[in-house]
Amino acid sequence: MTVSYSHLMNIETYELKKASVDWEGADQDYIETVDDFQSLAMDQEEVDVNADSEGSFILGHGDFELKDLQLSLWQNSEEIELYVNQSNEFQFPDNKGNYTLEVNLFTDSGNVQYVGNVNLN
Repeated sequence: MTVSYSHLMNIETYELKKASVDWEGADQDYIETVDDFQSLAMDQEEVDVNADSEGSFILGHGDFELKDLQLSLWQNSEEIELYVNQSNEFQFPDNKGNYTLEVNLFTDSGNVQYVGNVNLN
């Protein structure tokens, strides 16, 4: 999964890291659980994003029916849930700082959690 975001005057993209997965494939099921997704996210490359800017998701595969998509920013144990519209667009908050970006996909084939390391400035 890729996130498109604004930094300075440019639109850039960032590939999120797959974390926990519970997926029913055509040939086999795939289950992987990450206990500490925030640590996994902090190990990823940090990306600078303009605070209070728009972002969007680019889904790489279309072989499933998307039922729900949930997006949160985490700072330690504090969660900020972000609204995602039907075009997979959302608004970053204006609160500056370093955050774990968490995206949860819920589909007809299973669920996948993605994470990233975002610095809002």
